[in-house]
Amino acid sequence: MSIVGFNFTKITAEKRDGAKGKINIKNNVIVKDVVEQPMSLGTKDTKAMKVDFQFVSEYLPDLGNITIDSSIIALRPVSEITQIIKDWKGNKQLPSDLIEQLFSYVLRRCNIKAIMLAEDLNLPSPVPLPRVETRPKTDADEK
Repeated sequence: MSIVGFNFTKITAEKRDGAKGKINIKNNVIVKDVVEQPMSLGTKDTKAMKVDFQFVSEYLPDLGNITIDSSIIALRPVSEITQIIKDWKGNKQLPSDLIEQLFSYVLRRCNIKAIMLAEDLNLPSPVPLPRVETRPKTDADEK
C-alpha cells in the first residue's frame, strides 16, 4: 500500500477549568468512512481510496479534549480496493494489515499535532514524553 496523501480536515481543542486530583488521558482513533477516491495517479491496476479518521484525546475528569479529523489517500490494487470498500459498507471493518499501516500513520501525524495543541493550552501531553534523570557518578562510570 502506498499512502499518497494526508490532510487534517478539522481540529478542535478545548481546556475547561476546575479539574482537581488525578488527570486521566484517554486517546482513541476511529475510522469514520472509506470511499473510492478518483485519481489519475498510479497504474491502471491500482485505485485510490480515501479513509476518514477521528483522533480524540480526552482529559478526564472534564479538563478538556483535543479532536482531530483527518483523511488518508492510499493506493492499492483495484481488486483490493473494491473488496475493502464492499466490506466497509457491509460490516464497517477493514483488513488488519491495512488497519495497522493506516493507524500507525494517523497516530504519528495526530500525536505530534495533539502534543503541540496540548502545550498551547497548558494541558498535559497526550502521550508520555521521555524524561531526563540525572544520577550521581559512581566509580564504575569513571572507568
